Formats: sequence, C-alpha cells, structure tokens
Amino acid sequence: MHIVIQRHPRVHQTLSQQNRKGYKLFTKPRHMSPLPYIVTVPKRSFFDGQLTIPWECHESYSDHFDLDKGVQTKNIFLKIKGEKYPAKISKSYQKKQDRFVIHFIWRQEYDTKKALRKLFIYSFAATIRGNTPQLKECVKFEHAKENGSLERSITFKVTPIAQHKTDFDEMFMWMEDNDYFDLWKNKDKNKESREYIFQSRRKDPKWYHVNELHEHSDSTYVIYLLHHSKNNQFYVGKADKLGIRVKKGHNGNREGLDHDWDMFLYFQIEPKIYEKYVHELEDWAIRLFASVLPSDVSKLKTKPIKNNELRMVNRAALRRK
Repeated sequence: MHIVIQRHPRVHQTLSQQNRKGYKLFTKPRHMSPLPYIVTVPKRSFFDGQLTIPWECHESYSDHFDLDKGVQTKNIFLKIKGEKYPAKISKSYQKKQDRFVIHFIWRQEYDTKKALRKLFIYSFAATIRGNTPQLKECVKFEHAKENGSLERSITFKVTPIAQHKTDFDEMFMWMEDNDYFDLWKNKDKNKESREYIFQSRRKDPKWYHVNELHEHSDSTYVIYLLHHSKNNQFYVGKADKLGIRVKKGHNGNREGLDHDWDMFLYFQIEPKIYEKYVHELEDWAIRLFASVLPSDVSKLKTKPIKNNELRMVNRAALRRK
C-alpha cells in the first residue's frame, strides 16, 4: 500500500506507508496556501498532546514560523468547531537519530487536549491503554486564514474526515469531562496515580520585567505576583489567562497597586485543580505572604514578622516529580 503526496495537481510522488507512519500530505498551489495540510489517524500520542510534522513539510513550516535557527518553540492556535485553542509548534533535535523534528504540541494545554479528545472520543477511548481501534478515524490539520490572509497566520483548522458515532458517546464524553479515563488508564498500576497542583514542576518560577509580559500572556490557570520595585508594593492574584488579567501600565483596579508596577512572577496550576480550588489557592497565597510581609489585608489576625533582614533557610532540594 502506498500514500500519495500531491505537490501539484499534475505531479505525484509515492512513499511506502511504513516510512510515512500513516500521514498524508497535500500541498495546494502556492497562491492558495503556503503550507501543506496534514491528514493523520489519531493515536495515543495524539491524545497525549503531540503531532509530528512529516519531514516533507519541514522546509515550508520552518520558513513560515522562522524555525531555521535550531531548537525553538512558537505559539499557534488550533481551530476546533469554530473555537480557537492554544498549542505550540516546536522544533527540537534528536541526538540519537541526529536530526531535527517538528511537532505540534498541546500537552500542557488542558482545554485543547480535552477538545481534541472529545472530537474523536471513540478513538480516544479505544487507544487510551495502547490498543488499536477496530475502526479508524481521520483528522485534517489545514492552515487557516487570519484577517483574510495566510501570510502571517498561526491558526490551523482541525477537521474530522472520518468520524465514528456510537451509542456510548454521551457516556464517554461525561467520563472524559470528569477524568474517569485517567482512572481506567492507571487501574493496573501498583500504586495510585499521583495528582499534582502545579504544572512544569521541573522549571523554577522566576521574576520577569514587565516588558517581557507579552512573552507570557498566553499562560493559563495561574496564580501571579506583581511587584513595584520602587514603591515596595506586592500583589497576589489569579488569572484564567495571564494576558487578559494582567496588562503593562495598568493596575487592573487592584486597590493599593500603582499602575507602573515593573516585575511579575507566576505559577501555573493544573487545570482540574485550578477549576476546583483556585479561590482557596489564591487565599492561601495571600495569607502566606501576609504572615511574613507587612500588608493591607483586612480581617487577617496573623501579624507579620517585623524583621527587614529575614532570610529563608530551607536547604532541601525542591521536589521535581
């Protein structure tokens, strides 16, 4: 069996299916679209949050997203049922194979992962424990216009080509909404699967200057800290999306914080934890800092430590797993 790669309506080329791993590429004439669209069968890696861009597309995707400088990651959007969801395009180096690879990645994007799983709920339910489904579904990723143009677009329309409906879809949707598939996936493990509060546990948070805010504006489900280094002001807050709640040159009606604050730091919370406990986490953070720093928090009976030379002396390494 062979897969056809169509580069022009009159030019065809074939590759073995074994080498192509189930991908099909279709490149429209350049005046219609600068990027090939990709058709693939959703498998376990897809539902875990990754799609590999076939090597035939590397040049066009690298040119469009300016990935020619080596290992890089850029933000993109996936348009699913008319809604835009965040993802990333990433170019990385595989040392063992001595080659660069390009992926679409949405592992850390909770809403994107949920939307794609529910779009192909049959395949997700069938492949969650590594099984091969009896019936195969198919999906197309196609470069979509933004403001009537493809030239600077970072959006890809996700369209089902083959999709299976079953009598159990409603039940599967409910199970995915309530994370019961995770219990099924881990049911044979000797110990219970561990839940985490924070995302990116291997990456320590750091303070950024306000001029770097645009690089982090798409970060979701966060507890953030704002600091005015000149006026010694400190603010704790929460945001579903950092760039919507926090803006340079604005205090966002935060009473007590001057508009020209200059530093920020944030912690990303696991989405399902954020949805349930965000108010408790925000209150805990406020109480924690208010018990150490002088504050304007009302109705808090805990008095801060009055010592300008206070220093944290914990020396044990932070947990990374």
